[in-house]
Amino acid sequence: MPRLFARPVWPALVLSLVLAACGQEPPKEWMTDTRVPFVDYGLVWMDNDRLMFQRMEYDAKKAEKDNPWAAFTFPLSVWSDEGGLETLSRADITNPCYAPATDTLSYQAGHDGSGATFVAGRPGAMTKTPLNTNEDSRLFNRFICAYQDRPANLEGRILVPLKPGDGVVDLGRQRSADAGRLIKADVAAIPLPFSQNEVSPEGISADGDGYLVHARTKRGADCRPIWRLVPGTGATEEACLPEMKSSRVVRTALGWALDKREYDRDGDIGDSGIFLARPDGETIKLASGFTENLAASPDGCRLAFGQARDLNTSCTDGTYKQKTVKIIDLCRLKGEILGEQ
Repeated sequence: MPRLFARPVWPALVLSLVLAACGQEPPKEWMTDTRVPFVDYGLVWMDNDRLMFQRMEYDAKKAEKDNPWAAFTFPLSVWSDEGGLETLSRADITNPCYAPATDTLSYQAGHDGSGATFVAGRPGAMTKTPLNTNEDSRLFNRFICAYQDRPANLEGRILVPLKPGDGVVDLGRQRSADAGRLIKADVAAIPLPFSQNEVSPEGISADGDGYLVHARTKRGADCRPIWRLVPGTGATEEACLPEMKSSRVVRTALGWALDKREYDRDGDIGDSGIFLARPDGETIKLASGFTENLAASPDGCRLAFGQARDLNTSCTDGTYKQKTVKIIDLCRLKGEILGEQ
């Protein structure tokens, strides 16, 4: 994908594009509402139809005076157009992960410390392994949903293991300005054009035979860089997108999708929502409201996200039901979204 704009012209262009988008609210019918309540625990496409996440359930009988969250549970679930809603686990879990290449699912059952268990395998055939309270010698690889040994002589560094054979991204020592490196066994380290000040481990995602690296949001920045990382070669900047305080940026079949954050402590969400940044520089608003956990299907045709009309969506009076998983079928709506009809 070509670079969207040269940096020097970004500020004026971004302002004009965003102002243009602000005045046009997207049609509500673009969104499909699954009607499944959702909390900020992540969305993962297992394929182009099945979406995995932890839904939110409330049981007033379990409510405690000093702990209202005791009434909530978060079953690991799969939703699809044809199959509807399926429950994978009702256990108290964290860190759900799915690796499409091997059809491997994993999660942690129980809390950190004694008694925590790592559960992994194919759905319906999971194995349990007690978690060691000292995991300093191992790294969790979210591209294969499994633990692996930490490379020798790299203690105290922020490491992101990639797919087998691709090496490890070293983001440097904790709280340092060390430049990033791509490290593979028996091969000289390859310098990378970013550091942990610019990139978080969660900002690295798989993209075909390579990876996309998204810069952190930065106040006052002209734009937000995205690099393409190719194992054995290094990383080059692929695009620089409008800075919208986005927590997520994903590649889609129609361009880059971003979730814009523009809310304050009083619950005013301003022009928050989901935006599409086209390769030609056009910015299109796809959805309004408080949105989070943007995820694109493998073919780039479908966007999933949590969406509600305001910030007050996790209350015991039932308003938590307002925040549900929504889906936009970009390929089906391409003509309407791009104004080609």
